[in-house]
Amino acid sequence: MTPFVNPFLIAATLSSTMLHNMILYVPFFNQVFSIAPLTLQEWGLVIVFAFPVIILDEILKVFGRMRNASALANRLKQE
Repeated sequence: MTPFVNPFLIAATLSSTMLHNMILYVPFFNQVFSIAPLTLQEWGLVIVFAFPVIILDEILKVFGRMRNASALANRLKQE
């Protein structure tokens, strides 16, 4: 199932992203939450450190799907 099937998931994701950006980049909220917005260089570091995790997760999903398909085929043979 694609994530585009559920409009509530899309709305929740967009609203959460907008609220996070508002907290990060509106000066009033910077003071309220005692945070500073990330610079472009810091965002680059976030991407550099997150990218390998995403790749590893996708590889694990491929192996998991292959294992589940194999297990299903074995169960169907036994029936």
